[in-house]
Amino acid sequence: MSGAASLNRTIYNTFFKRNSVFVGTILVSAYAFQLSFDGIVNRWYANRNKGKSFEEVIGRFQQ
Repeated sequence: MSGAASLNRTIYNTFFKRNSVFVGTILVSAYAFQLSFDGIVNRWYANRNKGKSFEEVIGRFQQ
């Protein structure tokens, strides 16, 4: 058995053989993707709009 086939068998037996583990893997992966994607987009948005957000502008108008 080649290394790739052995790796595929190990991944299949670990994550995909039982439906409950498969669904759990999908849920955990989706949650991790959501956290990382939200963090990246929030950083990009804050960087792109630097100096324009309410928290940064409110100091200019207070007396």
